[in-house]
Amino acid sequence: MKHEIDVRRDTRELPPTEDGWKQFEPAGTCTVTCSCGYDSGTIPDRDVARTASDHVGFDVTQARTARE
Repeated sequence: MKHEIDVRRDTRELPPTEDGWKQFEPAGTCTVTCSCGYDSGTIPDRDVARTASDHVGFDVTQARTARE
């Protein structure tokens, strides 16, 4: 099965600036999902590579030379 990993990083809204502009910042969390239906739920940003690698069975941060 071909796994297509998607990472969605969470943001949180800050109070608007004095001139009314909305502000956002990284929340430090994300969700890893896969085309096969896998959903990690909310995890810390620092766990993205490990979570994706554990799911697909190889280190996703390393270049692959052979097909899955």
